[in-house]
Order: sequence, then structure tokens, then C-alpha cells
Amino acid sequence: MSITPTLTVAFAFVTVLIGVLFNNSRIGDLRAMTEKRFDDVNRHIDDKFALLAERIDRMNDNILRILADHDARLRKLEKID
Repeated sequence: MSITPTLTVAFAFVTVLIGVLFNNSRIGDLRAMTEKRFDDVNRHIDDKFALLAERIDRMNDNILRILADHDARLRKLEKID
């Protein structure tokens, strides 16, 4: 019996094993990159919601200020009559 078939099978097995390990590491890199991108998008969305909440609060304060001013004017007009 010759050692050549055994070496051929062993070489093929090692080659496949190296390919599988390399692909697994690349999949891990892809997963890490995808998670980072999702984290960046989530952070961006959270920042936009924070800005929106601040803008809504400012608008609410302005509306309350205007309503208080109108209320004061109406009270003043009611006292005159």
C-alpha cells in the first residue's frame, strides 16, 4: 500500500478544515460589523428622538405662555366691562 492516498485524503481534510475555520472567523467579523452598524443606527435614532422631545417641550412652553397671555388679556377685558 502506498502512502499517497492517505496523504491526499489528509491534505483534503486539512484544507476543508482550514476553510471552515476561516469562514467562521469571517462570519464572526460580519456579525460584529453588523452589530456595530445597528448600534450606530439606534444611537442616531435615539439622538433624533431626544431632539424631537426637546423641540416638543419648547413648543409646549410657548403654547402655554401664549395661552397665559391670552388669558390675562381676557381677564383684563372682562374687568373693563
